Amino acid sequence: MTMEYIDLFINELRRRGGIMWLENSVIKLSTPKELQNQKTKNFILQNKNEITSILYENFIFTKKDFFNKKILKYNKKINYPLSSSQDRLWFIEQYERGTYAYHIP
Repeated sequence: MTMEYIDLFINELRRRGGIMWLENSVIKLSTPKELQNQKTKNFILQNKNEITSILYENFIFTKKDFFNKKILKYNKKINYPLSSSQDRLWFIEQYERGTYAYHIP
């Protein structure tokens, strides 16, 4: 699974009142009834390393930490494709070698 699915899962868990934290390198989870199913369990098992890394990097070691951290950071580099506009600007920047033509106030 990709990072965006993990992000969606964590946000959905938070929205429904669930809690996830890391305790002695073990993922601890408190979920509402509607998320207590095999699909949730499989998702966590398939993405265990990434989830553990996210919880560790954000210092989420207690239930309180999970609710106090609104924006979770993740240090794994994800390369997103450029939009067509960004691609054109990048090309012009490379072609012109540092011109200030598009730095107009």
